[in-house]
Amino acid sequence: MENCYSISGNVDSIKFFKGLNDYFQDATTLFVEGDSIAKEVMSLYKKQIQEGDYLPRAGTTFPKSTKLRCRYSSAFMNELALIAENHAEPELCDHLHIYKDNSPILEWMDAFSDEISISKIIPEEIVNKFSNAIRPA
Repeated sequence: MENCYSISGNVDSIKFFKGLNDYFQDATTLFVEGDSIAKEVMSLYKKQIQEGDYLPRAGTTFPKSTKLRCRYSSAFMNELALIAENHAEPELCDHLHIYKDNSPILEWMDAFSDEISISKIIPEEIVNKFSNAIRPA
């Protein structure tokens, strides 16, 4: 994503999903990609499937990964935070993207290990609060 803020460093997966819930209420779509998503996590994603194309660029070319487009909601982010308590991060996803309509607002190409990119349409104050909220204790 061009023209964006970057967040790097350690991120707590539970706090991340709770932070999405707190700071990205205007989002409409969650895109996830992964090749080792746990069965329980996949079941949760599939309950939220949203019709339409997978908009982000693919993050994994080999092995073939699963790509999902899900409806974004507060309840869904809360469920992801709960399920993250019992799953290793690679079981949640490899790549994660949050969109508002057809525009990316958050991209995390190597989720839980690489930097998070956040669109500059999000106010810097929100980005800073989100960054602080997702850090491990």
